[in-house]
Amino acid sequence: MNENPWMIPLSFFLGHLLSVTAACLILITASFVISAEKTSGTVVQAYRLPNHRITHLTIEFPVNDEKIRFSQPINFYSTRLGQSIPVLYSRGDPKNARISLFWSLWNGAIVCSFLALLCYAVASSARQNNEPVKFPSAGFLIFNDIRARVIAYIIVAAIVSLWSCSH
Repeated sequence: MNENPWMIPLSFFLGHLLSVTAACLILITASFVISAEKTSGTVVQAYRLPNHRITHLTIEFPVNDEKIRFSQPINFYSTRLGQSIPVLYSRGDPKNARISLFWSLWNGAIVCSFLALLCYAVASSARQNNEPVKFPSAGFLIFNDIRARVIAYIIVAAIVSLWSCSH
């Protein structure tokens, strides 16, 4: 008998939400990478808070006759001042720039995809190990169907819209 009737639908819902988030992040990043200009920047400042693995870099790169600076946190990469680092920047807005390293570009999509797979594995495992699930009586609470995908898509679309409007 299923001891927790919420585990399977919640796992499916979170899996759908994370899948849609990963898809949005992949599309946003791919769009940026395809349309961006590539150049080389120089590390002008690097600092790390005590007991943290994330280094915050300030990169400077030339565009036309102007020097553009931007900051970005980066993980798993050791740097020193004056080091050259690859940069991608938007043609229309050079201040919209990112470090052109695989993990710094794609980490959000990779983490969301992995967590989605983990949620699906939990739901699948719980479904196989239990008798048929007795869900709560309210029909809309069953999140392992198309409604979960629609709800997840709406939530992620709202978050992405708000995020893109604020930047």
